[in-house]
Amino acid sequence: RQEALALFEDLHARRYSVMAMLNDSTSEIRDKVAKRLAARTLRILITTEMGTRGLHFSQLTHVCNLRPPSSPLKYLHSAGRVGRLS
Repeated sequence: RQEALALFEDLHARRYSVMAMLNDSTSEIRDKVAKRLAARTLRILITTEMGTRGLHFSQLTHVCNLRPPSSPLKYLHSAGRVGRLS
């Protein structure tokens, strides 16, 4: 969580179109992320593995793991959950 937050703060300070959705993010933040992704005004989404549990973002074209999951099965599960292609 701390690494994700630090990366968000660094990119935000450099004026990138970035938002962070961490495991403790409010529903308002989640809604704002979804709206900005749908409007294609969000270029970078920083998140933790738990931050996106149960969510589907068809607008994503790339998923980069700051720290990949510890096992291949967890990786496949999280990549499928976060980076599904329509």
